[in-house]
Amino acid sequence: MTVANLEAERKRAAARGEAYAQPYNAIPTWDAGAPVPHLLSSGRNITLVYYGRANDPTWDGTWAHVRDLSDLAPVVVLDFLGCAIFKMGSPNDEVLHGHPLFGKGLDFYAPQIVENSPWLRELETINRVHARFDADHWRSMHHFILPFHDETFECIARGTQARVQRASLAETVRVAMDGILREM
Repeated sequence: MTVANLEAERKRAAARGEAYAQPYNAIPTWDAGAPVPHLLSSGRNITLVYYGRANDPTWDGTWAHVRDLSDLAPVVVLDFLGCAIFKMGSPNDEVLHGHPLFGKGLDFYAPQIVENSPWLRELETINRVHARFDADHWRSMHHFILPFHDETFECIARGTQARVQRASLAETVRVAMDGILREM
């Protein structure tokens, strides 16, 4: 899919008032073949840890990196701030074209934010019954979607905070989990 085609899909969906996916450059991209995402959660504290995209001049896109979790590589630690809900699993890249946002700007292997999100509207509607419902709170929330190779991660959160480090994925996951446990 070309950038021009994706942009045309987004404009068409926006004109119809439909949900569509926009690029979100505040999240570091990942290794397309083997990002090995790990999801850490303790309720509203959500962290994704995955292999970031490495600048490999020999990579031509025809093969996937084979990694050992102890290899030193660019690793992304991505925190979702004020997360209300998340899901991770299907679809993978072989069936991403079955996702409701496909044909509405959704791109492979790229972090995106969903505009006009029905999932976000659904959560806001559910929460309207609360005696201290705050519409401003829900207007500050965003629907994020990260279509990895083997799974897709989506969440509703206030924002993101990312850092990239050269480390082993295994050690990075351990340190990130310790951080989540300390915040409890």
